[in-house]
Amino acid sequence: MSEHALFQDVIRKRRSVRKFEAGRSISRDVLQRIVDCGRWAPSGANVQCWDFIVVDDPAVRDRVMAVFLRQAQRLVDHAKGFPAVKKTYLANTIAIIFVLGDPRWKACFPQATTEEWDAEYRANNEAIFLCSLGAAIQNIQLGVAAESLTSAWLSGGGEDKTNRELAEVLGYPTWMKAYGTIPIGTAAIAGLSDNCCIGTAISHANTGSTRKSISTKARSAPSPCIATTKP
Repeated sequence: MSEHALFQDVIRKRRSVRKFEAGRSISRDVLQRIVDCGRWAPSGANVQCWDFIVVDDPAVRDRVMAVFLRQAQRLVDHAKGFPAVKKTYLANTIAIIFVLGDPRWKACFPQATTEEWDAEYRANNEAIFLCSLGAAIQNIQLGVAAESLTSAWLSGGGEDKTNRELAEVLGYPTWMKAYGTIPIGTAAIAGLSDNCCIGTAISHANTGSTRKSISTKARSAPSPCIATTKP
């Protein structure tokens, strides 16, 4: 089997799981290999606009879990259209990796030379910034899978109030933001795969056909997420 095929196997076995086996542990060497996958992610202008924090101390993990329990309750109280998953499963994680975004690196992205184009390039710079962070988060998720571990995909740290509480626990400045929170552990249940088929996700840009191809795809409308399945 080729190396390419092996990498595809890692991609396909990645799952988001929210029930971990208690009492498991891994070495710092394994955690470093996982985080190093994030370090190798592509980024706009290669600015590497991230920092990583690894929480593997149980006392700090419990403080982080308390932050996310409050965050989950705010979803119940003030939001709709998204599953407010109770974050008690964080108690059984081996480690939690945070991907912080450093907005100062946006200065390296294209800057408008006139007021007319300012809004255009500000929006584009935000997209470059978030796509870069997403690449680092995904690389870490795949690094977890490559170590035969599992993870979940949490975005709640990107909420301002949650970020302020996390910054107080973890000691980073509040002008940075925890866009990615990646709990790591050994799955106590099997994660489900409900990805759309390749035929409904891809369009080939043949002359004059791309817009028609995208507009006529038989892909179901978005529905509320199920908390135990892969996002």
